[in-house]
Amino acid sequence: MMRLTSMLQASPLLLFLFISVASPRSAFGQGIPGYVDTSFSCPLVSSCPPICVADASACPTRATCPADRPLLCADGSCVTFTQGCDASLYSPCEENVCGNTITCAIAVMEWEVCPIVFEKPYADAEDCPEADEVPALVSWTAPAFIVGYCWICIVTALIIGFCAFNQRFAPIGNVVPLDEFTKARSRRKSSYPALEDMTKGKDDEASRAWTQTAYKKTIVGTTVYALVIATWWAFHAVLAVLVKFYYDQQNGKETNNPFEDETQVLSVFVVVLLIGFVWSLHLKWPSSIRSLFLRRCKFAEADYIAVWCPASAQVNENTKRARHIQRILCCMDAFNRCFNAYLSFLYSDVTRPKIKGSFKFCPVEQNPDGSKSFMFRLRRYNMNQAMSCFHPGVMTVGRTLRDFLDQSNGLSEDEVTKRIAHVGENKIYMKKPNIVLSICEEFSKLFYVYQMYIVWTWLNYWYYYMGLIYLATFVIGGLSVAYIKFKSDRKLYKLSQLTGSVEVLRDGEMTTKQQEELVPGDVVALSPGTVSCDLVVISGDNVLLQESALTGEANPVVKSSVDPAEGKALYDLKEHRRHTIFAGTEIVECKEDDRGIVVKAGSFSTRGELIRDILYYERYRFKFDVEIEIVLGILICWALIAFGITIRLLGGVAENSVYTFFYGVYVVASVIPPLLPTVFVVSVGISHDRLFRQRIACSESQAILVAGKVSVAFFDKTGTLTKQGMDFISAESFVDGSRSEDSWNESMTMAMSVCHMLVKSNQGAFIGNQVDACMFEASKAELECSDDKAIKITPQNAAKPLVVVKRFEFDHHRMTQSVVVMDTDSGRVFAFVKGSAESIKKLCKEESLPSDFDDLTKNSAKSGIYQISVAMKEVLNANLKDSATIVRDDVESSLVFQGFIDFKNSMREETPHVLKELAAGDVHSIMVTGDSIYTGVCIARESGLIAPENQVLIGQLDERGQIVWTDGDDVADAPSLKELQNPDSNTDLALSGEAWTALAARSKTEAVKFADHIKVFGRCSPNDKVAIVANFVKQGRITLMCGDGGNDCGALKTAHVGIALSDSEASIVSPFTSLDKTISSVLDVLKEGRCALASALKVYKYELMYGQITTFNQMANAWFGITFAEWNWVFMDGIWMISMAFTLPRARANKKLSPVRPTASLLGPHTMSSYLGILLINFLAMVVGLVALNQQSWYQCRKWVMDDISLILVLGDNYESTVIWLITGYQYISSAGAYNFGFTHRAPWWSNYRFVFFFVAFTVLHYYVTLSENRVSCLFRINCGNENVVRPVIGSEPYPINNNWNTTVMPYPFRWVMIGIMTANAIFNFVWEYYFVNGLGKKIGEKMRAKKAANKSGRIYTSEETSFENDETKGKGDDAV
Repeated sequence: MMRLTSMLQASPLLLFLFISVASPRSAFGQGIPGYVDTSFSCPLVSSCPPICVADASACPTRATCPADRPLLCADGSCVTFTQGCDASLYSPCEENVCGNTITCAIAVMEWEVCPIVFEKPYADAEDCPEADEVPALVSWTAPAFIVGYCWICIVTALIIGFCAFNQRFAPIGNVVPLDEFTKARSRRKSSYPALEDMTKGKDDEASRAWTQTAYKKTIVGTTVYALVIATWWAFHAVLAVLVKFYYDQQNGKETNNPFEDETQVLSVFVVVLLIGFVWSLHLKWPSSIRSLFLRRCKFAEADYIAVWCPASAQVNENTKRARHIQRILCCMDAFNRCFNAYLSFLYSDVTRPKIKGSFKFCPVEQNPDGSKSFMFRLRRYNMNQAMSCFHPGVMTVGRTLRDFLDQSNGLSEDEVTKRIAHVGENKIYMKKPNIVLSICEEFSKLFYVYQMYIVWTWLNYWYYYMGLIYLATFVIGGLSVAYIKFKSDRKLYKLSQLTGSVEVLRDGEMTTKQQEELVPGDVVALSPGTVSCDLVVISGDNVLLQESALTGEANPVVKSSVDPAEGKALYDLKEHRRHTIFAGTEIVECKEDDRGIVVKAGSFSTRGELIRDILYYERYRFKFDVEIEIVLGILICWALIAFGITIRLLGGVAENSVYTFFYGVYVVASVIPPLLPTVFVVSVGISHDRLFRQRIACSESQAILVAGKVSVAFFDKTGTLTKQGMDFISAESFVDGSRSEDSWNESMTMAMSVCHMLVKSNQGAFIGNQVDACMFEASKAELECSDDKAIKITPQNAAKPLVVVKRFEFDHHRMTQSVVVMDTDSGRVFAFVKGSAESIKKLCKEESLPSDFDDLTKNSAKSGIYQISVAMKEVLNANLKDSATIVRDDVESSLVFQGFIDFKNSMREETPHVLKELAAGDVHSIMVTGDSIYTGVCIARESGLIAPENQVLIGQLDERGQIVWTDGDDVADAPSLKELQNPDSNTDLALSGEAWTALAARSKTEAVKFADHIKVFGRCSPNDKVAIVANFVKQGRITLMCGDGGNDCGALKTAHVGIALSDSEASIVSPFTSLDKTISSVLDVLKEGRCALASALKVYKYELMYGQITTFNQMANAWFGITFAEWNWVFMDGIWMISMAFTLPRARANKKLSPVRPTASLLGPHTMSSYLGILLINFLAMVVGLVALNQQSWYQCRKWVMDDISLILVLGDNYESTVIWLITGYQYISSAGAYNFGFTHRAPWWSNYRFVFFFVAFTVLHYYVTLSENRVSCLFRINCGNENVVRPVIGSEPYPINNNWNTTVMPYPFRWVMIGIMTANAIFNFVWEYYFVNGLGKKIGEKMRAKKAANKSGRIYTSEETSFENDETKGKGDDAV
């Protein structure tokens, strides 16, 4: 896209430039008698101004042709009779109003002598009466103006009157709460309680603010709406007509032109422009223009439902802001409240809540059965006649597991019809992205309204080429933003669409239906392929699924049917996920008679919920989100000041106030750059594409900027820091609490053979947990699934197989997995249970446990052994022999301990390097694992997460629920926060999930204080992981979670940045997916995030710099009463600015993470020192250049004097504009070059080869124009004589040099002076940015951080203080607002 924009902008301009330079040479060198004094001395010798007479005989003696060239030509030149005069020559006196059309011979003498020698002819010309009377100014009371006034007043009165009648005086219907938000929150609560606790207060307030209001179309409202749209377009049509009238006046076409002269045209243009701009701005405040003219009504009559959506961007309340920033924000907030109050009063908007947010108008649809519904955020809402409002079309199929089994006979077609009317079709109602609609949506924003009216101002005074450039600039920027958004929406749309057919049980028979026709309660035949709704398996025990697209789980998982013995249990999506097939997952293998019942469909499915989270995701607000409002406020104030200064400067030289106004508007347009809205979007789009090329899929591109501020990274252990698989080490058997002589006795062999959840695929592969697979492979048993679905396992050396009676999957709360099997040889039934040592110990008879049980498990864990404990018992109870009556609590009780099974997790090769670089990049890495805390500490030491020499204090809960700290085998004192915060401290903490929960429950303040010093969280359940991450999020820390899916899903969604190790490109479990399943992707994401954030800030600074350089050079031009030539503006505002702005962010990310994260502050010291420093250098360079010009002796008689600056086509041929353009023009290039430095977060300067190409090319061109004297330099009217002039942008013929000395050529020594100033300007910019901002500033920042850390370490905190949280937030979360 960036390449496309460069081609769109540069190609036509460069082609036109080539045509201009390559056009035939002009005859000005021969035809126009403009003498050029090449001596560059004073007084100036030049051609005197032409003398106009009625007859050649009236010419003064010194203005007649000499004897050797007696023939006088039309332009005042003298030639011989042999040469003859060129018929195409033009007489300067041809349009003389007194009839003096003959031009006397041009005299060459000292310029100051001309008025003395030819005093009388010049005086006679001045005394000549004008042939035409001075045109009267336009009458503002003319009929056309009266009609315009009345039209605007009537339409405005209709708008205000309709709104007042509709909302204030005669409202119909009520504002009703919308329960969508509260329902969504309650569903989330069941899955992740920690999230509910984290946002409890905010959600309660926000849930009350979601409202629905009914509106309908009326003839009156539609009529007023049509009048408003017609008026809006009429403003632009009138402006277009006035521009035409202006150029008709300029070209002498007075037919059908109601104005006397161009001044009258422009006066009317200004009035229409101002009224139209103010009128249009007022119409951008409502949600949409159409919504203003909908009539309030009852819900039963509604054509639209207005849903109030509270702003839900997550805000960090702990961030401290500078006092002056806080004051500015308070002032701006007060102004916004006043302005909103004024507009609310104007539009009678009495339904708008006080909480921040916006209205979304949703069209109401009439369903085939006569009911009404509307879609909001992919969700269907149905009209509830009893409640007289709309409610979500959600349906509950069953509360208990027994309810699902009872509905195994399916639905009737009549019932399906009713349910479709209630819940809609089984699809996600996402509109297909349309590039045209994306473009229209982008250009309907307020910023583009301002830009469009600025374009209209440029279209006058022969500046229409600038208007076209300005239009092309912001159109290209808008198209870039729209295209990037379109690509993101298109990718999400593809994820949301699922098609295909399915066998469904209807009216007692299996029939083929499309996926969209499914409704909750349908019983479907399971078949290989992607599932479009959430299902509960009611028949089938070995349904093999691939869940990587939804959960990030890399390995296939097995689903089984609902257990009748648990029929009374309430269905919970998380607790019963073994029976649940989620929408978006893929069935790999199943049997023909396997069945499932639809429990959730469409956007209510798990997949639909995740897509809604992505689609309506509001990323965390950074400082720049808040400060950009301050920056815009400052720019607006500066624009008004610059406007006033420009008006004052032009007051002494401008003959009319109209041009003064236009020139002031041009200055205002320069202050606020047109590409400012594209800054962050373009940088994110570039990084998004680069990540994809690195095989990292991104579903939420805005999360890239968030990744640039990550300060805490959480890692799962197994499959993330370590390799996915396990290596079997050994098994130890125990009998009656004593170690068995045979490490694998018969009981242990049976346990390893049967105590797992493995199934065999059709291809013969074992599917299930990798620990189970490793253990089963070590047992050398055989597994087979018979036709009657029975699983038979034959242990090694066994004569007959064991038949699995019932299996219980691993439970994260129990930390156990169990199985009941029958010995077909003896008929005896056994129960085997395996799990964590702590859990098994609680379930076993005390006499069966070894006396040193705790020491054995602890020593294994310290050695990095992944150890599971095994226990068993013989089942004598008859109820435990029937699978339908077996209850898990009965199985997992009164067990006999059998021994340990040891595994080893191999470290990933890249893990130590990744953790080391994260530490060097000031990212605090934390391990969160379900394994033993001692195993976690061992792996942490191996990986470098904990330094080998560091002391580790381990906190665990004892029997009394108190946290006990240990150092190795010894009990240790509770860690002191003061000691931990000491920079010389070498103590790290490790905490169990239970201990963390207890600590956070007892004192959140204390938990927050210790959080930064914890390196390992062990024995964490999925909810513990969510709670831990949520706590850091609540502190204002920007967090990252990296896991391999499955039980990491909650934490992946809770963290600001989630990275799933999955091979599914379409994974939506987290914003990022590493398709190569490597944690090196964490570094890639952080590098690109930092690069994108740094690049966005650099482009932001460059855009502001471009605007202020243009503002200063325009104000300098106003001081001298000059302007630049046409091609100068084309290059500055077109080719240079766009090329620099779109290539500057293309720098690649630095190879290593910097120890300092990039700033996200627009008003912070780093950004402001960079911006203001270079701005000051640039301003001083322009001043130095003008001072140097004024010191030149040859310039003293070549100063520009112009009385009428509205003649813009002749205002660029002077040395003042030459100096200003050469210096400030190169500042567009050199400033971008300085901002391209990015050695901290971006690759070296020269590696951004696209930018370097343009930088070098433009520098060579600029220096060449400064030093050369040819047609290329004449393109810019620099170093140009009449013999080399070329065609301008807006004309077909070249214009002659229009100054008293007939040239803009500079003396060679002064050209080198200009080269020196430009070079020095660039060097100072580079040195300031590289050494002072990025070098010295970096060192100062490091010293300030060290001082801050020292102050922290010397402070003693009490348990009541909360300032620790604020200090930490200030230090590490200061860019999340």
